[in-house]
Amino acid sequence: MMLAPKRMTEEDLVSTVNSGFENSLGQPGGQIGDDRAKAWNYYLSKPLGNEEEGQSKVVTADVSEVVDSIMPNLLRLFTTADNLVSFDATSKEDVKAAAQESDYVNYVFFKQNAAFVILYTWFMDALIQKNGVVKAVWEDYESVTQERYHDLDDETFKVLKADEELELVEHEEETRTHMVPTPVPTGPAPIMPTMNGQAGPGPMPMVPPGPAGNPMGPPPGAPGPMGVAIVPMPVKVKYHTATFNRRAYGGRVCVYNVPVDEYRISNDSRDIDPCSARLVGQERDITRCELLEMGFSMKLVKSLSAGGEAKNDTAEKRAREDKYEETNETMPLDWSQEKVRVKEGYIKVDYDGDGYAELRQVMTSGSTLLMNETCDRQPFHVLCPTPLPHKHFGRSIAEKVMDVQEVSTTLLRQVLTNLYHTNNPGHAVWEQGIGEDTMDDLLDVRIGRVARFARPVSEAYSPMTVPFTAGATFPMLEYFDKVKRDRTGVHSDSEGLSPDALKNIQQSVMGQAMDLSRMKIEAIARIFAETGLKTLFLHIHELILKHQDKKAVVELRNEWVEVDPREWRTRKDMTVQIGLGIGTREQNMLHLSAIKEMQGEIVEKGGMNLLVTPQNIYRTAAEFVKNANLKNPELYFTDPGDKPAPPPNDEQAKLQAQAQQLQQRQQELDAEKAKNNQDKIELQAQMAALDAKQQQTQMLIDHQQQMSKLSVEHQRVENDLIVSMEKIRTQLTELELKYATDVPGSAV
Repeated sequence: MMLAPKRMTEEDLVSTVNSGFENSLGQPGGQIGDDRAKAWNYYLSKPLGNEEEGQSKVVTADVSEVVDSIMPNLLRLFTTADNLVSFDATSKEDVKAAAQESDYVNYVFFKQNAAFVILYTWFMDALIQKNGVVKAVWEDYESVTQERYHDLDDETFKVLKADEELELVEHEEETRTHMVPTPVPTGPAPIMPTMNGQAGPGPMPMVPPGPAGNPMGPPPGAPGPMGVAIVPMPVKVKYHTATFNRRAYGGRVCVYNVPVDEYRISNDSRDIDPCSARLVGQERDITRCELLEMGFSMKLVKSLSAGGEAKNDTAEKRAREDKYEETNETMPLDWSQEKVRVKEGYIKVDYDGDGYAELRQVMTSGSTLLMNETCDRQPFHVLCPTPLPHKHFGRSIAEKVMDVQEVSTTLLRQVLTNLYHTNNPGHAVWEQGIGEDTMDDLLDVRIGRVARFARPVSEAYSPMTVPFTAGATFPMLEYFDKVKRDRTGVHSDSEGLSPDALKNIQQSVMGQAMDLSRMKIEAIARIFAETGLKTLFLHIHELILKHQDKKAVVELRNEWVEVDPREWRTRKDMTVQIGLGIGTREQNMLHLSAIKEMQGEIVEKGGMNLLVTPQNIYRTAAEFVKNANLKNPELYFTDPGDKPAPPPNDEQAKLQAQAQQLQQRQQELDAEKAKNNQDKIELQAQMAALDAKQQQTQMLIDHQQQMSKLSVEHQRVENDLIVSMEKIRTQLTELELKYATDVPGSAV
C-alpha cells in the first residue's frame, strides 16, 4: 500500500507516539531490560538462584569490585581539570570570547547544577547498565518571598508600591498625632537696616536646631530668639504597615539524570547519539501536582487516569529494590500525589502533511494528548563504556565480568563447602551401641562436650572424615582473577607479588603493565568525553544562547566578570579536557623537572628571550602547580604576559660571565675525570687480560706435567703387565713339559 502525505489528527499523532514507545528499545520486558536487571543483581551480589540447602551460598563481588575501582579514576579525570570543556576559537579576535564562553558554560554545569552527583550517577549507570542517560533543559522559575514593612511614611510606601517585583498583599494605614515644636512670633519684628541703608523689617530670626530625634527645633519650653516662641503644635502623620510578595523571574540550565528503565529510543537507532534516532523519549510516573506545576489545566489533569497503561512491576524495578523496599505500594490518599503514567517523546513526524518530517515534542498519557510542539532538538545525552558499531546500546563493564563472577562464586562455594565438611565431619554410629542421649550429645557443638555410648566407642562410633581437596581450586580462582584484570584493566598495584618477587621485576616491565591497565580506563574516559559529555556541553551552550536574555555577573577564574550571552555565537567545535590520573601526574612531574632544568641551562648560557621567555618559565611553573592537584597557579606565580625579560646590568653580566667560566672549567674537569676513569678502566682491562694470559700459561704447564705423569704411569703399568704375562707363560711351559700335555699359551 502506497502512503501519501496528509495532515495528521491528534488521534493519529497519539497512536504514532504510543506505537513507537511500545516498539522501542528499553521497553519493559525486553531483552535489554532483562540484561540490565541481571547486571544490577550481579553488582549487588544477590543470590544466583542455584543455591542448595546445606551448601555454601556465598556470592563473590567481582562486578562491584571492578566498577567501584573504575569510578574513582573517572571522577578524578573529569573533576580535576580547570575547565572540563573549552570551545575552539574561530579567529584571532574570537579567542577571548571563546575562553569566556568556555568558563561560563563550565560554571553553569559545575556551580548551578549538582555536577558531582550527576557525573557519579551517569558514569555508574553506564558501567553497570550499558548506557547512562542525562537530560538537559532550560527551566524558567518564579521565586516568591514575602516581605513585611512597618511604620512607612507616604513617600516610602509609594516607592515600594511602584516596584514591579512587589505585589501588595496586606495593607494597614494608621494616623498618629505628634506634638512638634513650632516657632511662633510673639511681637513685632525688630527694625533692621536694609542693604540700601533704609530701615525696614528685619528677617525672621533663625530657629536653633533641636536635639537628635527632634529636627524641628529645641524641646518644648526652650527659649527662642527675640520675638519668637517655641510652642508644641499637634501634627497628624500617616503610617503604613504593608506586606508584599516579591516575585523574581529567571531561568537556568538544568541537568537531570534519567533512570535507564525510563529511557526509550526507536529500534532503528544506529548511533550512540540519540539525535539521529526517529524517536527518543522518557516514560515515567508524574504526580498530578507536578502536572499542574508544568502548566497543564486542572480540567485536563483531572481527566487523566491514575497509573497509566504501562507495566510498573518490571525486572529492572525488582532488581533495584532492596529488602526494606519490598513492601506493597499503597495508593496515596492525597489526590495531588496520585501518579499518572506520562510518555514524553521527541519524534520526527510529518504532522502538517507537507512531506517533510519535523522534530516535535509530544507528551501523552494513555490516549490523551498533553503537548504537541515543534522543537529544535531532543534533550538526552548518552554514555557507553564500550560502544558497538551501528548500535545504540553497547556493552557495559559489568557484562565483561559477570561470567567471571558466576564461575568464581561456584568455585568459592565448593571450597567453603569442602572446608565446612572437613571442619565439621559427620558421625557414623552403630544403632545398637548408642544410648538415649548419644544423638543429642553428638549434635552438641560446645567445646569439651561429653558423648555417652551404650557400647565401647570403638565399636559404636566413627567420625566421617572428609579430606580437604579444595586446595586444587585456588589456582583456578587466581586464573579467573587474572581474566578479570585482563578484561577490565583493574588490579591491585602490587599484582599480588611479594616484595622479594617485585625486586626481580624490571621497572620497565612493571611500568608497561601499569600503562596497559591505565590505558583501558583512560580509553573509557576518552569515549565518555567524545560522546555524551561533548554533546551535553554543546547543548548547554545552545540553551544559554537561546534563552538567557540578560547579563549575568559571576566569578570566573577568581575574577568577577560580566557575561552577556546575547553577544555569543553558535559553537560547534570544542575540546574536552580530561584531568590527570595519579600515575600520569607523577610522570608529568618528572618530565616537567627535566624541562625546568633545560630551561635553566639555556638561561645561564644567555638564551633568555631567544629560546626561553618569561612566559615559557611561567607555564612550566603553572603546570607544576596543576600536576600537584592545586587548581590556581595564580596564587603561587604571576603571569608575566608577553613582556621580555629585562637585560642584565653590568654586575649581573659579570656574575653570568663568571658562572659561565666556572661552568666551563667544571666541564673541563669533568672531561679530565672521565678521561682518567677511561684510562683506569683500560689499564684494569689490560691487567685482567695479562692475568688471564698468565693463568692460561700456568694451566698449560700444569696440563703438560699432568700428561707426563700419566704417560710414565701408563708405561709402568704396561711393563708390569708384560712381566706378569711372561711369568704366566713360563709356568704354562713348565706344566706342559712336566705332564707332556699340550697347554695353550705355553712357549713350546
